[in-house]
Amino acid sequence: MVYPNILFVDGIAKTPLQVKKTISDFKYVDASCKTIRNSWNLQQDGKVFICCSSRILTNFGMTRSGVFKDLDKTHILDKCWEAIESDVLEIRNSVIESRLSRDRYLLEIDDDQREKLIAKIWLATKKLLPLTMGKT
Repeated sequence: MVYPNILFVDGIAKTPLQVKKTISDFKYVDASCKTIRNSWNLQQDGKVFICCSSRILTNFGMTRSGVFKDLDKTHILDKCWEAIESDVLEIRNSVIESRLSRDRYLLEIDDDQREKLIAKIWLATKKLLPLTMGKT
């Protein structure tokens, strides 16, 4: 499966209208938009994270099997939040402190900052693997 590049065309940033078009063509646009909108209010208690994660898992069909089926997914998501809370809040705070547009943040930061952000997200994601990996 080939996925469209949402932010760039031939190394040049897409316009906001082009990005919106690509996103609106996405099959799960409603769930994604609600998650983006709700994530503005990300808090330390993890309730917003759990609500958004639950919505995405359900809408993307990830509750049909694996660790999120027949288990208390809120309990697993609590553990996920505990594992990455500081990383996620640090990223969120850096976006706020940058005073850049949240909608264009990835496009407006320089290459070095983007690479550091990608590395931070990768490390946070790796922390989730032991909690979310199934038997297969």
